[in-house]
Amino acid sequence: MNRSMMCRTIVRRTRGFLVAGLAAWATLSVVGCAGDTTVASDESVETPTMSQEEMAIAMQPKPATDPSHATPKTPVEPTVVIDGSDTPWLGYWQGEAARAEKEVVPVAGQTFKEAVRVEVHEPVDPAWDVQVLSPNSTATVDAGDKLRVTFWARAEPVDGQKPEVTAILQTDAGAEYLLVMEPTLTDAWRQFEGDVTSEAAHGLDELAVVFHLGHVRQTVEIADPRMVTVAAE
Repeated sequence: MNRSMMCRTIVRRTRGFLVAGLAAWATLSVVGCAGDTTVASDESVETPTMSQEEMAIAMQPKPATDPSHATPKTPVEPTVVIDGSDTPWLGYWQGEAARAEKEVVPVAGQTFKEAVRVEVHEPVDPAWDVQVLSPNSTATVDAGDKLRVTFWARAEPVDGQKPEVTAILQTDAGAEYLLVMEPTLTDAWRQFEGDVTSEAAHGLDELAVVFHLGHVRQTVEIADPRMVTVAAE
């Protein structure tokens, strides 16, 4: 068989960019024959000029894909649901004088100026018979909202007993506990924090933070109980 009949010619048209940014069209003939492969020289090369506008577009930098270059999102301000920063919350009180006494005391050197002091004279059962409550919620909560409870507290043991306080985020009248906190108290002021995701929606006045204090003989001071909604991490 004639060798020339076993050969075939493939014509490709490719486009490339020169270093200077100019475009060039090149028509190449690639000749493939049985037993060998050769590349022929360029048959023709077309190099049309590029307008200044096209060159400017071609030379523009590509948008950054690094997430660190992305425009930061504006942080979402937390919604205050319970605000016990003012002293009226201290008026919500349950207890008998024979079991415990409470008073409002001034505080220096903290972000708050007053606290409620409760002196528990004897343990009670149930412990919630001596308690203080925050104001009820003043904003609504949606199912799936992340809630953060914070408060400041300190305590003095009596007769060497370890102070015990239970802080509870609960629905009205204690029908449901959303969050239970059992902080370790010392004689120094500390802020405590607890997070929980609400499984259901709650309306106005449906939530409150309650402190059960009747576990042991002790003197406890509590200030600035709050709850806010926070963005999910």
